[in-house]
Amino acid sequence: MSDNRYINVTQKEKDDLCDGINFQNTLEQLQILDQRNQSPSLKRHRTNGSEYQYDDDRDHVNNDNESNYQQQKNSKYKRGNNYSRTDQSLTTNSRTYTNSNSNMTKKRFAQQQGNTTSNINDLNNKQHVNHKNPFQISNQALNYAASTHLHPIKLECEPTMKDQRTAAKLIQQFFKYIEKDFYQQNITQQKPIGFEQWWIDKEGNIQGITKVIDLYVFLCNPQRYPKEINNFKITPHPPKHLPPQRSVILKWIKNSISCNELKEELEIKFKSIYSIRDIIGTINTRNRHVRIDFQDETEYNTILNSGYVPIYGQLIECDEFLPAPKLLICSKCNTPGHAKKACQISQIDLCRRCGKDRNDKENHSSCEIKCHHCGGAHTSTDYSCPFIQKYRRELVLELRNRPDLLPAEAQLFLPTECRENGKEQKY
Repeated sequence: MSDNRYINVTQKEKDDLCDGINFQNTLEQLQILDQRNQSPSLKRHRTNGSEYQYDDDRDHVNNDNESNYQQQKNSKYKRGNNYSRTDQSLTTNSRTYTNSNSNMTKKRFAQQQGNTTSNINDLNNKQHVNHKNPFQISNQALNYAASTHLHPIKLECEPTMKDQRTAAKLIQQFFKYIEKDFYQQNITQQKPIGFEQWWIDKEGNIQGITKVIDLYVFLCNPQRYPKEINNFKITPHPPKHLPPQRSVILKWIKNSISCNELKEELEIKFKSIYSIRDIIGTINTRNRHVRIDFQDETEYNTILNSGYVPIYGQLIECDEFLPAPKLLICSKCNTPGHAKKACQISQIDLCRRCGKDRNDKENHSSCEIKCHHCGGAHTSTDYSCPFIQKYRRELVLELRNRPDLLPAEAQLFLPTECRENGKEQKY
C-alpha cells in the first residue's frame, strides 16, 4: 500500500526532506525567537515543569552575591507519592541562569573576593596597631610560661652538707638505693634515673630537679627514702602537689563536705590519693572546686575517663587539671619578664615587701609591706597586683599567637581576667 502524501511533491522537495533541511530551518527559527525573548542582563526564571508538589509557591533564596548563589528549599516541599518520571515532560523544576557574558561575572567575582580579603587584612592590621603592648614579652618569658615546672625535691641532711664531692657521692648512693624499687613499679621505664640538676642550698641541704614524671611521683613518697646514707641522716621534704599529669578537679563540691570527708569517701575506691586541697579562687558561698592528686597512674586514668565520681550518692563532675601559664619574675628587681642574670632594671636586690635594698642592715622579714610597682598593700610579686595582672594578660595574648612554643597536645588554663568574651577557658 503506497502513501499518497508524496504524489504531488517535486524531486527537490523530496531531496530536502531526506536531507532534513526543513527540520534544520525550523530549529534555526526557534533559536532566533529564543534570542529575541532573552535579556543580556543576568536573570532567573522558572521552567514550566515541576517534580515537586508545593504547599507554598516560594523559594527562600540567599542572593546577596551573584557568585555565591545558594538555594534553600522550604521544608514544606514534599515529593508526591505518585510521582513518575515517565509521566512528566522533559523539562524539570530548576533555577536557570542566562548571561550574555559569563566571563565578566567571573572577573567581577574575583575582584570582589580580592577586595574582601584585602579589607580583612587591613582590619586585622589596624586592630594589631591599635592594641599596643606596654610590655616587652621576651622569648625567655614565653618559653617559661609554656613549659611545665616541677618543684625541687629537698633532702634535709644532718649534719649539714658543705662539700660538693661529698654531696655527689651521697646522691649517687641514694639513686642506687631506690633504683630496684623504682624499676619494679615502673616497668616501661628503661632510661637511667637521676637529677637533671642538683645543688646545695644555703641551709646545707640538697635540692634536685627531675623532669621525669614517674620518678618525680616516686620521690614524693617519703617511705621510699633511706634513713641514712654515708653517715648522713636523710629527711625528705616532698612537695605539696603532684604534677598536673596526675591531678584532677572535682567541680561544685558543697561547702558542707570537708576535704577529710571527701577523702574518706574516695579512699573506698581509690587507694593512691596523695593530696586533696580546695582551689581557693573557686570558693563561693555554696560550693567550690577541689584538686586531687593520684600517685597511681591507673587510678588517675580511671577517674578521669569516667567523667563523674559518686560522693554521698551524688554524681560529681570530674575533669583534668590544667596549669595556668607561669610568670618569670626577676628575683633581683621583682619585675616580670626576665631572669636575674638578664636584669637591667636595678643594680641592687630589691625587697619584695618594701622595695628597698634587701642586703642592708634592716630586717626585711618584718618590714612594711608596700608594692613598689603600684604602691598597694601587698608584695611586689603578688598576683593581685594590677601591674602583674596587666603583664599576665599581655603574656597570655602573646602566647595565644605563638602555639609553636607549646608541647604537643598541651593545654593551658586561662585565668578569668585573661579570657576574651565568648572564648573557652582552655587553650
